[in-house]
Amino acid sequence: GWPRWRETSPLDVPGEGALRRQAPLCSEGGLGRKAPYKVARRSIVGTDPVGAAVVRVSDPAEVLSYVPHAVGYVPTQSIVAISLRPPRRRIGLVARVDLDDIVGERGHDVADDLADFLTADGAVALFVVVYTSEPVARARRSRSLADRAFESLMCAQGLPESVETWIVAPDGYVAWGCQDLTCCPTGGRDLRDLDDTRLATQLT
Repeated sequence: GWPRWRETSPLDVPGEGALRRQAPLCSEGGLGRKAPYKVARRSIVGTDPVGAAVVRVSDPAEVLSYVPHAVGYVPTQSIVAISLRPPRRRIGLVARVDLDDIVGERGHDVADDLADFLTADGAVALFVVVYTSEPVARARRSRSLADRAFESLMCAQGLPESVETWIVAPDGYVAWGCQDLTCCPTGGRDLRDLDDTRLATQLT
């Protein structure tokens, strides 16, 4: 369905310093590009979290474990953008886009549409996840499908400067662009971490 908004969301994500700033190298026509037309909104599927209790999370794995609950299933070949609203970076809109759409011929237009939704939701920061069928070692390489999806989104107009980006692959998960092997091993972190979070336990 269509993206929907509510004033209350059930999760808070830590504040300043918790998110990494990204400085993508946008391809020609990407940075500052405004599409002359809009693609069909059906390319973007969004939802709002449902629930009254507010839970503060301090680990990215907690947010990653929340995505399937918010979307309704474990995404595949998708990019999921989560709006973090002021004043406490509370999770707002959770929007999913097919990877083929955001890296395709009209990928910049899809990215601009997604950015419009996130801006309308009042996002001051983003938590973005690519779900890919490629193994972690391949997905984190330059010009991989995940890399191109991130670049397409980052080059959209109006996005917040503060963005945290993650890859979830069949064999693990890892922060996009992380070069520290102590926290981002070559093969990624164990996916079982996402089933054992405090939040995942509460949602099952």
